[in-house]
Amino acid sequence: LEEALDSLERYATQGVRTVIFTSNRSWEASLLREIVERGLRLPTILVLQDRHALGPLSNRATSVGDYRGTHLRQELLVPGNLALKRCMDLCLVVPLALVAMPLVALAALAIMLVSPGNPFYYQKREGEGGRTFKVWKLRTMHLDAERRLEQYLEDHPEARAQWDRSYKLDDDPRILPLVGDFLRRSSIDELPQLLNIIAG
Repeated sequence: LEEALDSLERYATQGVRTVIFTSNRSWEASLLREIVERGLRLPTILVLQDRHALGPLSNRATSVGDYRGTHLRQELLVPGNLALKRCMDLCLVVPLALVAMPLVALAALAIMLVSPGNPFYYQKREGEGGRTFKVWKLRTMHLDAERRLEQYLEDHPEARAQWDRSYKLDDDPRILPLVGDFLRRSSIDELPQLLNIIAG
């Protein structure tokens, strides 16, 4: 707040006519009160609300009597909107999943040819209401990926330094040859997640 007021005082002496601030509302009322009390000569002050702080809430200006405020609304808690979103999800994703299935099947076959074993794997994530669900992906690493990584880092000290620095390797021994990098760059490995959308 003090930094904002110092800036305003400086702008007022420089003849600035319009000042724009972004705000998370925590200091907005205090700022406006101080502007009046200090008699700062600024014709226009525009305070823009920080939309990122509001997350998924929709908002619009509103008034109650002499008070101005922001009307917040969680759109997806409105039953009709939730049903509409679900309908749109299915209308978009079901046709896309049907088109993607042959591509996923080809990718799975390529994975099994390079690295025998289950071409899919899953990660557990927390969903709505704390419910745990599985995020399915196509496997782009060897089944013994961690063992390969440890052996590689042991044999290549320069790679160990790079791994300790960024947890990434230019030549990662865990990635499947021929298909692994391609599936990652193209995001084809993410296509099985369409099933999660269909499942809701």
